[in-house]
Amino acid sequence: MSAELRTWVATVLAILLSFLTASAWWTRRTYPGFVRWTVANWLLVLALPLFILRSVAPDWISVVGANALFAVAAILLLEGIRQFRNSRPRVWQVYVAGGLAILAILLFDYVHPSVNERILAMSSFLAIIAFLCSITLLKVTPVERTRGMTFTGGMYALWASILIARAIYFQFAPPMSSLFDPSLINAAFLVATLLGAACCSVGFVLMTDERVMMDLKDAEGRAIRANQELVQAVNHANSMAQQATSADAAKSEFVAAMSHEIRNPLSGIMVITEVLLETDLTAEQREYLEALRKSVAGLLAITGDALDLSQIEADRLTIKSSAFDLRSVIEDVVKISEPISKRKGVELFINYPSSLPRLFVGDEGRVRQVILNLVGNAVKFTSTGDIKMVVECTARGARDVDLRVSVTDTGIGIPPEQIGSIFEKFGPAHTSTARTYGGTGMGLAISKKLIELMGGSIRVESQVGKGSTFWFTLPLAVEQGRGPASFQASS
Repeated sequence: MSAELRTWVATVLAILLSFLTASAWWTRRTYPGFVRWTVANWLLVLALPLFILRSVAPDWISVVGANALFAVAAILLLEGIRQFRNSRPRVWQVYVAGGLAILAILLFDYVHPSVNERILAMSSFLAIIAFLCSITLLKVTPVERTRGMTFTGGMYALWASILIARAIYFQFAPPMSSLFDPSLINAAFLVATLLGAACCSVGFVLMTDERVMMDLKDAEGRAIRANQELVQAVNHANSMAQQATSADAAKSEFVAAMSHEIRNPLSGIMVITEVLLETDLTAEQREYLEALRKSVAGLLAITGDALDLSQIEADRLTIKSSAFDLRSVIEDVVKISEPISKRKGVELFINYPSSLPRLFVGDEGRVRQVILNLVGNAVKFTSTGDIKMVVECTARGARDVDLRVSVTDTGIGIPPEQIGSIFEKFGPAHTSTARTYGGTGMGLAISKKLIELMGGSIRVESQVGKGSTFWFTLPLAVEQGRGPASFQASS
């Protein structure tokens, strides 16, 4: 093979290596080791033209430079493969091997300038590196080994065999005066070496594709495991939620039972206190009994609220339905609240239009409880001014009506940031009013639940220092026995 033909063969192989390197360059940030391998391939590409330039450039540029690039590229190939195989890089060993390779190249180029010895030294060094690359790829079990790893490992083993054969041949071959001696054996070894390098590059591309597939399978496996863990977490959360619901229901039932049991003896104490107050007592005794009656009344109110709230939470509260006189209910509430309001100098007013019927079908006790709570709060938080109760009809049907009952006071009002939580459990408008005026914070929460159970809604508007307006809307059926005549006449 002529020198020109060998030059063309080397050039074509260099271009092939360049394209193979570029095809895998985009994976350098995805797969470890490919940066080293890519740089090694480019060094091999740069080394080939240096050998070709031997006829026009001095040996220290062409031969020594090309051999040095070959040595560095071989070490980078080995380290890239080790990193690709997730092996620990041997940094100091690489530096030592690279230094020794450069020293060997300089030794054989300047101390022993024999071409045969140069070829022997470099072929032996590259053969050792190629053999280590092959071992690194093939030392895993056959189950873990992929086709790309097997092919590339085999190519490195073949490349190492060619380099060993080349070293042995030039050890015993007649002395050569030029690296590009027109020897068919030398040309064949050179072409075989370059073909081995090209085949190894193809193997790296195959391993890249297989690594993509392995990563996809691994990602799919991780996704399946994550889904399984998510399902287990959801099941565990559902189980814990059911346990919490059961525990909350058990707590509500316990509170309901305890409230009921406590209210019975308190009612007995209240009855006995009322009887004692009707007997002949000294002023001191009457004062003590009055204090006892107020304390028992307060305990009864708190116990009743706790019982109602626990029954609502346990879904044990039932809404009864019977005929009742709404105006009489409102008047009774006013009579109960009037003594306290008069002592404070606060007037109570009722606005109940004569056009509205008085008899409705619903739960009289729960309606009375809600109105009493709203009026009681208005009296509690109002020091001057008045309290107005207004009943309106917002919608009318043939046998039913939507009522709006509002209670407006001129009290202290509610801050805007606390209006959103006014109907929550244990949430007085603010702590200072709770300390000043008392209360458990359950009344409005119970009223809201009761109104919603009866199919209505409750709202509030307030301005600090000017007062508040609480109102609820409630759909009620009109009692057909009495009262509908006035309702129909007004419609």
